[in-house]
Amino acid sequence: MRLSSILILLIGFISQPVHAAFWLVMKQLDSAEPVQLNRQQIRQAYLGKPISIGKDLFCTPVSLEQGNSLRKQFNAQVIGLTEARLQSYWAHMRFSGRKKPPQEVATTQQLFSYLNTKQGSIGYVAAGTELPSGIVRIYPHP
Repeated sequence: MRLSSILILLIGFISQPVHAAFWLVMKQLDSAEPVQLNRQQIRQAYLGKPISIGKDLFCTPVSLEQGNSLRKQFNAQVIGLTEARLQSYWAHMRFSGRKKPPQEVATTQQLFSYLNTKQGSIGYVAAGTELPSGIVRIYPHP
């Protein structure tokens, strides 16, 4: 196969939408406008960059704990890093005093509890998870 054909196939593969096995969720805000984040904003939030989701409100990411298979998939598909690379990144950020990693929870139920208590927090759950009242999906957009 010629190089140009390979490049065309590669570009086509990269531009395909990700069929996420997860949903990004948060507690519904009081505002009429639903929060919508794109993949790049989610990635940036999970790497410690402040992402505005409303007037004077920034999203606070929450992650499932290390070893969780959904976390591994989320990190690979959205953040684009393996668990080892992500841990290395956060070690460097903590050591340099620049950023702190997302809060970690062990279970989906703990995630929902955290989202309900911390306004503006975001987290991920397996796609198709039954969401409790007041928790809404923000990515992929419903």
